[in-house]
Amino acid sequence: MALAIIPMLLISLAMALFGVGFGALHEVGDSNGWTDKGVNYESWASTKNFTVGDFLHFKYARKENNVVRVFHKDFRSCNPKNRIDMKRTGNDYILLNRPGNFFFISSVNGHCHSGQKVHVSVSKSVPSLSPGPAPTPSLVPSSSPSFSPKVSPTSSPTSSPTTSPTSPIAAPQVAPIAAPNAAPTATPKAPLTAAPTAGPTAAPKAGPTIAPTAGPTVDGPPITDSPPDLPVDFIPVPPAAPPSPHKKSSAPSIHSSMPVLMAVGVIAYFVV
Repeated sequence: MALAIIPMLLISLAMALFGVGFGALHEVGDSNGWTDKGVNYESWASTKNFTVGDFLHFKYARKENNVVRVFHKDFRSCNPKNRIDMKRTGNDYILLNRPGNFFFISSVNGHCHSGQKVHVSVSKSVPSLSPGPAPTPSLVPSSSPSFSPKVSPTSSPTSSPTTSPTSPIAAPQVAPIAAPNAAPTATPKAPLTAAPTAGPTAAPKAGPTIAPTAGPTVDGPPITDSPPDLPVDFIPVPPAAPPSPHKKSSAPSIHSSMPVLMAVGVIAYFVV
């Protein structure tokens, strides 16, 4: 029994040295073994798949048989003279270490002609069923929800009555700076109408700055409400510079310059 294990150990060592992996073990003739008693080894080999790394196990009576590896032409003629290798232990393991054809016969008289020979065709690797290509999942991009922006109702700005000016009113040296948020809104009793010759007046919420260059801010008189009988948009300012109230001290001159002083006060009111 120990002698039967030694060949397997030697073969395993050789496979480890040459890097050959272990394969299947094929019992030649199956339960009949290696014999000349009516076994068709050609039919037996046709049902097997031999690959590199497989083993052939020849089991026979040691003193009655042997295993001889030969070339193809000697296999056909049952000629053992030009043999490649010969086994006669009765329990032989032969490694199929390369792809190709292997031919084995028995050199005992008349055994090969009785059909005791086998041809083994060895493939490179185990044929694997190549799986079909996996279906490629089509990635459908999820449509991002389209947000329609809400249109905020645009409020039409309150149009202040405008007139076609003939001569804009602007101080040559003093540039009024209108603060739209700080300017108080006065509610006049009279309708907001302007004379054809009056200059344009700015709306209280968006007063334009009528000055090419920024000038110093002039502090006017304290803020007071407009007289109830004087419209806000009506500013009767003569084209000439306002006269100084200190030139004449008579009572008639003071009464004649009152409209000018009131106009200056109204201008200072809007400037501040």
